[in-house]
Amino acid sequence: MSARDYQKSLRISDNKRTQLLKRLTDESRVGAEDTRRESPRIDYQLHNVALRIFHPGGGVGNFIVSTRNLSSGGISFLHSGFLHNNTEVRAVLPKMHGGGVEVHGKVVMCRHVEGVVHEIGVALFEKLDLLDFVDPGETPLVGDNAASFEIPQIHGEALCLVSDDAEAMLLEHHLKATGLDPVRVSAIGAAVDLLKRQSFDMAIVDVDGDDTVEPITKMIQEGFSRSILALTAESAATRGKEALDAGAEKMLHKPYDTSTLLSVVSHMIGDAADGSKEIFSTMAADENMAKMVEQYLETVGTTARKLEDSIAAGEIDDVRAACQSYKGSASGYGFPQLSEVARRAVTALDASCSIEESMSELRRLSSMAGRLRAGTPAEKKAG
Repeated sequence: MSARDYQKSLRISDNKRTQLLKRLTDESRVGAEDTRRESPRIDYQLHNVALRIFHPGGGVGNFIVSTRNLSSGGISFLHSGFLHNNTEVRAVLPKMHGGGVEVHGKVVMCRHVEGVVHEIGVALFEKLDLLDFVDPGETPLVGDNAASFEIPQIHGEALCLVSDDAEAMLLEHHLKATGLDPVRVSAIGAAVDLLKRQSFDMAIVDVDGDDTVEPITKMIQEGFSRSILALTAESAATRGKEALDAGAEKMLHKPYDTSTLLSVVSHMIGDAADGSKEIFSTMAADENMAKMVEQYLETVGTTARKLEDSIAAGEIDDVRAACQSYKGSASGYGFPQLSEVARRAVTALDASCSIEESMSELRRLSSMAGRLRAGTPAEKKAG
């Protein structure tokens, strides 16, 4: 569907819209100290979000809306009319560093603001990672109470490339409180040497040193495939963007608060743990499907090579075709996880029209495709 098929939900001036959003934000913060929320919210005020409304009685409305805030489980926006609870909504939310994320949810709140203006609250069916939409060093997470933050229990090892001794000591102190084992080096040469002898669940790289983002590039070239968290005190528009382009999965601004750091690390280690697991087909125990699953995995290998070659050649149509192949076939052979990750990759490509801006989703897809296995976990143990 083209942009011509969408209409502005509110035909008001930019100044009036800004005033309304500010008023709603100010009102929501009254008594905020006494409010406990399941997840923090961020200000997410955009005026060009494409959104589709699926009315319960039939019919679909396509609008360009103004959003107000965002949490991992929901979003609010302004609309020129009443919407019933449980009305389904779909939208593509722009990410901080390019690309977009397709979301799907249902209306759980509609309140009149003034005139025809209503604020709509939507509960999302799938959780979001807020760090895709905001730099926590620049924008505080509303309702994120550091005093009540529970230190997560994390198991694993993290390679920490930090040149400044004082910063390294503080980082190690925070990470050890979770049970995570940080291994600190101060130079890229030492990091590369260590990676040849030891495996890690993630890496944390300070990109404010003389080498800037070169360590990230070098580590990936040497075969490091786990998540990389970049730390920087520079502007999000410069050094942070460079770090993400180089291959970091997340970027965190200094000075960071402990709760944000540990939440990010916990999330990334969790992904890394999942990334080390073999994935077996849900149909592998079916004798009639077992051979077909084995044959399908050969196809997956061929598609994986095509995907890598297409990414290297910058052929976005071929990259999208490979992702679409996974999306359409994987669930039928008992790998629904791969279909879902492929769907997200296709969405990212369609939203950004850029391979570079979709690399996070593409790397996740390639990693998962490489972990598919024939047989069953029980057969592997017996073998």
